[in-house]
Amino acid sequence: MRSAQYMSYLRSPEWAERRRAAIARAGGRCQRCPITFGLEVHHLNYDRLGNELPDDLLVVCSDCHQGEDLRRAARTRFKAFGRRLDAWATKVYGEDWAQRHDEDVVAERFETWLERRGEL
Repeated sequence: MRSAQYMSYLRSPEWAERRRAAIARAGGRCQRCPITFGLEVHHLNYDRLGNELPDDLLVVCSDCHQGEDLRRAARTRFKAFGRRLDAWATKVYGEDWAQRHDEDVVAERFETWLERRGEL
């Protein structure tokens, strides 16, 4: 998420205070490794942007921040795949497909369908 609104928020005094408080709660160190310098604050989600709860934020070093961003991107892709799989399977097998069919088998068929369409 890199919208102008988000970038403006990251420059605000409100964010500066939330960031400072998060780093203090983390004891001034990365929450994924022992690094204590160059700390950044990672949003675990954007649900309450501007009104983040302490559990919405993770204090990390630059390297760990990159890893967290990659994990979030993977989770987002996985959720999107799950939504597409459900929509496809509902269309092909009906509303109760998950009760009548093995999800792994249906997912393989869905992936084959995506490959034929050139989407994988």
